[in-house]
Amino acid sequence: MAHKRRAKKNKRTVDLDKMKKKLEKLGQGKFFKADEGSNTVRIMPPFDDSGSFYIEACHHHGLQIEEQNRAFCCKEYHEKAPCPICFYIEDLNESDKEDAGTILKRVAQRVKYFVNVYNYKKEVYQIWGFSAKILRKILGYLTDPDWGDITDPDEGHDMVIDREGTGLKTKYDLRIKPKPKAFPLDDYDSKLFDLDKECVELEADQVVIDAIEGTFGDFDIQGWKKYKKAWLEENDADDEEEEEESDTSEEEEEEEAEDEEEEDDFEGMDRAELKAYIKENDLDIKVLKKDSDDDLRDKIREA
Repeated sequence: MAHKRRAKKNKRTVDLDKMKKKLEKLGQGKFFKADEGSNTVRIMPPFDDSGSFYIEACHHHGLQIEEQNRAFCCKEYHEKAPCPICFYIEDLNESDKEDAGTILKRVAQRVKYFVNVYNYKKEVYQIWGFSAKILRKILGYLTDPDWGDITDPDEGHDMVIDREGTGLKTKYDLRIKPKPKAFPLDDYDSKLFDLDKECVELEADQVVIDAIEGTFGDFDIQGWKKYKKAWLEENDADDEEEEEESDTSEEEEEEEAEDEEEEDDFEGMDRAELKAYIKENDLDIKVLKKDSDDDLRDKIREA
């Protein structure tokens, strides 16, 4: 059977270029990574009232969770709590593990500096992390009266980051555009990342320990407990994670006590047995004709 040909009419087609741009935008994570060549960005003003447009954060790299690379913020560097990875490093230094040197290089502390930037190419706000060398260069511009506050939304300057090469041969250079320029977008305040929350996230000890064991296969849990206790005593600090567990235990104990009260023996007693219980225990309870069995049970519990 022959099919009828559809009448020709104007077709609505997908704008492939538009879809490609959207895909690129969706595929771009919250952390800025310079593409090869020139990248124009704007370093944004402080996200809070600290007066600083950047934060300093220390991480341990080289660990994995479910075969995904993962970095962990160093609790000790930020003086928050003892760090399982710092303990692991100390333990490795005293061990005869064959690949100890390689592991130590992988998980060593690395300090970076993080700022909010607007990526003109991707049209998104992102977080840019960089070395002390780059921070010195940015601060050099910012403290030079000929340039001033390059993050100022009205009279600041855009920045060009040039990236050359890949891998270990990657080189970066940055330059500030000479002409001041008002930042073109409104309401940027609400779009900036809270850098403290994004870059100084402290994971629970057990999550970090599991990552160490999953990546390298060993962790001295008893040694860690001694190390943690000594650190807390030296820094006159409390174990916040243990306190949280204790609070949970207290709540559970209260719930169990309530359950025990609800599961007493009175439910199985009839009226005669309830009256006998009151008499035997000399309870100051007046039994009325209008009292139901449940009323008597409630009176006994209150007594």
